[in-house]
Amino acid sequence: MPISLRRVSFAILLCSVAIPTFFVIVNRSAFFQGRDKVVVRECGRLRLGRPQPDPSFAADELPFALLSEAAYDEIIAEKPPTDVSGDCKPMVNKEAESKLLTMGWCPWNSAFLDKDRRAFFKHNLRVSVWQNPSLNEVVVNFGGTNPHSLADWIANFRWFIPVHDDEYTEVTKAFVGDFARAYQTRAVQPGSEFLQHATIIATGHSLGGGLAQEFAYAQYRLPGVPPVKKVYAFDASPVTGYFSVDKKARDENSQNLYTDRVYERREILAILRAAVNLFHRPNVHNPQIREIRFDFKSKENPIVRHSIPDLRRYLESVVGTDWREKPVEIVDDCLAK
Repeated sequence: MPISLRRVSFAILLCSVAIPTFFVIVNRSAFFQGRDKVVVRECGRLRLGRPQPDPSFAADELPFALLSEAAYDEIIAEKPPTDVSGDCKPMVNKEAESKLLTMGWCPWNSAFLDKDRRAFFKHNLRVSVWQNPSLNEVVVNFGGTNPHSLADWIANFRWFIPVHDDEYTEVTKAFVGDFARAYQTRAVQPGSEFLQHATIIATGHSLGGGLAQEFAYAQYRLPGVPPVKKVYAFDASPVTGYFSVDKKARDENSQNLYTDRVYERREILAILRAAVNLFHRPNVHNPQIREIRFDFKSKENPIVRHSIPDLRRYLESVVGTDWREKPVEIVDDCLAK
């Protein structure tokens, strides 16, 4: 018996009223988050916290939003440059890269990945490494989804694919080792000694945010190579490759690891991460995971809200033009409560 249009309309109307009502009841303060506020889901909690002013959060997240945006433009070259001196030169003439250079960030030459680049092309893995000696920081950042890349969509849907051979696979199989060996070599070169005690951070947007988290779990440990200390994942995929990493390595690398999952309210992947949180709450520690939600768009659809350039511009508008970057401060927010 066909379902009448009236019944379908009634069901849609009921859902449109019931869902907002449910969130108003269980999380009223966060539901009415203002445009100039941020809400935080602290580690281990299902509910978002009360809205609070966002300048301090914006200042902390901004440089890594820039780096995540820059990762979209870093394409592994088939024939990498032969100059491996580490001179700071923009990889492409883009807004994000230009700002990073003026802030003291310097990209590594990608020649350290020259071992076998065919897999990087096959899986469309885009990754770059930036360092900032004045802040004593090194950032590994991963490119997000290219909507025209089949390889990216295969990685996004890996939960539904029984045999994995994608970007997540390439990170654990090859890149973690390449990075560790390159880091170890650089750390003993004149002028790069700061690397021996630097803070390593991973970041990325969308698919890149999932890859950044997997990289932190899977990092290949060599003498003189510090562990990843923090991950900034923007509008991140709920896929993190957590169970694709060897448990012993994952448990070791998760010690004292801090992750911020930063997103714009109602962006396309927010509902998926919320569903995952129902079954696996954000960790309280090892790794410590918290979620930070901004709300700066009014009428845009969920796909438009899933934009790292827009999020970065908003963070810049909050912070202002005269801000000065500070080193990442690692705070045990959840355990301190």
